[in-house]
Formats: sequence, C-alpha cells, structure tokens
Amino acid sequence: MKRLGHTFYWGIALLVGGAILLLANMGEFDRWRFYIILVVIGVGAIGGLFFLGAYLRDRKQWWLWTPATTLLTLAAVVYLGSEQMLSMAWLLAILALGVGLGFLIAYILDQSNWWALIPWGILWTIGILTGASPKISSGELPGFFFIALGIVSVLLYFVRRSKKEGWPAALLAVLFITLGFLLLSLEGWERGKLTKFWPLIFVIAGAVVTLWRIAIALQPESKEPLITWEPPETTAPPAGSQGAAPEPAAQGSEPTPPTVTGDSDVQPAESEEKDATDT
Repeated sequence: MKRLGHTFYWGIALLVGGAILLLANMGEFDRWRFYIILVVIGVGAIGGLFFLGAYLRDRKQWWLWTPATTLLTLAAVVYLGSEQMLSMAWLLAILALGVGLGFLIAYILDQSNWWALIPWGILWTIGILTGASPKISSGELPGFFFIALGIVSVLLYFVRRSKKEGWPAALLAVLFITLGFLLLSLEGWERGKLTKFWPLIFVIAGAVVTLWRIAIALQPESKEPLITWEPPETTAPPAGSQGAAPEPAAQGSEPTPPTVTGDSDVQPAESEEKDATDT
C-alpha cells in the first residue's frame, strides 16, 4: 500500500471543517456558541504564538510569519465580533490586513521574496476597501479596486527595477490605473476635475519617459580602447635547428646521451648486424 501523503490529511481537514461549518450554519451549535467562540479564540492565539515562537527559534523560516499573523488576527477578529465592538465590514477588513501583514513581513525579512508583495497588496487593497465600503457605493468599488492594484504594481516596479525586470509591473500599473479611472468615469464619480482630466497623468508620464530616453540617446558614447585577442608567443625552435638542447644533468646522476636526429639515425639492431658482417 502506498503512503497517503499530505494530500490525504488536507482532504480530511477540509471534510471535517466543512461539516462543522455546515452544522453551525444550520444552528446546531447555537447553544454552545459561547464555548465555541472561546475555543476559536484560544486555538487562534495559541497557534499564532506557536508559529511565532518557531520563527524565533529558527530565523531562516520566514514563512512562519504568515500562519502566525493569520491565526492571531483571526483570534482578535472573533473576540471583537463577539463583543460587538466593530461592524462586520471592519472585522473583515482587519482580517484581510492581518493575513496580508504576514506576506509583508516575509518580504521585509528576505527581499528575494519580492513575490510576497503581490498577495500583500491584494489583501490590503481588499481590506481597505472593505473597511471603507460603507462610504463608497457599490458602483465605485471596482474603480477604486483597480486603482489600488495599480499603486501596488507601481511599488513592484520600483522593487524590481534594479534587476531590469520591472517592465511587466509598469505595464500592469498603466492598465489597472487606466481601467480604474475609466470605471469611475463611467459611474459618473463626482463628475469633477479628477474624472475629466485624469488622462493628464499618462500624458505627463509619457513626456517624462520620452525626454529621459532622448537625453540618454544624446549622451556621447564612451570611447574605450578595443581589446583585441592576440595569439600567445610560440616557443618552437628556429628553423634549421637539429633539436632542442639537452637539459643539464643533475648532480650525482649519469648524463643522458644526446638524441641524434636526421639521416644518421641508426637503430641498435642494424648496427650489430653490420659489425657481424665486417668480422
């Protein structure tokens, strides 16, 4: 039998959690509501502190901040909701801000985790707009949402600009901000100067980028000497030489006879046969 793996346990967790929420929505737990709230607050607070302590023991595990802030924020939201201190809109806003805070801390601790700014920006955008939803009409929310995503994309551009990988974020910033102001204009948002003249933002940005590139193109080119490759000097003996000179023998060793080259080379076997015929 194969191992069940982590997927099996995630499935069990979803099954049990869904069943509990279903029973709660059907009113089966109303008589135990107070105790359930205490359990949720306690589990959230203890779990958040557990992950926080695990990070303090091993500072390289930056990802532990995400479940830590999520569980601690959940415990706080449940407590504030049970005491009816805040409206539901602000409770949801605090939850989104708390979850996003974990991603922001992950980026601050290790800036190679630049991707963490994407969920952070989305969650904080949702949280801020949810908290401000009582003062914003339903028709204006999409416009403000895309404008906020455009601001997050601008931040991503400045983060990745040094790596020359910021152009996708710049493109998304232009698209999101344009779409956001367009939706607000169609909604008739205040019909004021902002909705009429917001395209001037892109006119100014385009002029700045164009002048910047022209200034770079007009700069004189640096005249650095060209480095050409040259073959290394050869150490071959000059033409006509009979070979390399023998190396001097070391003290205490027998001298090595020089090697004779050319037509006078005679093999040892041939010299012995010649001596035998002469005798």
